[in-house]
Amino acid sequence: MRRSWVIVWFALTSPALGAEPPVVRSAAPAPDLDALFERADGWIGADGAHSVALSPRRTLWLFSDTWVGKVRDGRRTDATIVNNTVGVQEGSGGRLAYTVARGRDGKPAALIVPADGRGWFWLQAGAADRGRLSLFLNQVEKTDDKSVFGFRSVGLWLGTVMDPVFWTSG
Repeated sequence: MRRSWVIVWFALTSPALGAEPPVVRSAAPAPDLDALFERADGWIGADGAHSVALSPRRTLWLFSDTWVGKVRDGRRTDATIVNNTVGVQEGSGGRLAYTVARGRDGKPAALIVPADGRGWFWLQAGAADRGRLSLFLNQVEKTDDKSVFGFRSVGLWLGTVMDPVFWTSG
């Protein structure tokens, strides 16, 4: 399975001033970024990727729906989806160490779950400041819609990790 990152440079002007929308001036592959996310076992891909600078040398990556399993001959095998995971990156080019929670049954599970048991969280963004980690969480639940968009947002939360030493030290 081939994923590819592309760095895009935009020329921005203010739409409020009557200017045109952003225009893509150039786009180029970013193999160094691709390499960070190429894995064959465990965490094998996700959407909703956001990053949080925890320190000058450490970055926390937040992911929403995440594939956990194996990639063999370019195909996912023995794979499942969990609703959120994280990864910690050391340095600007350092590898990512992924965290996938496990349920009581030992199977992959979401790292952060709603206390009310309703639906799931998609990790939206975050900020680190003065020893606290704030996470913006979109609480989502299924609907009766049978399409791939059979879900709706039911709440937005601000999660605060008061002592995120697990993610910030090192």
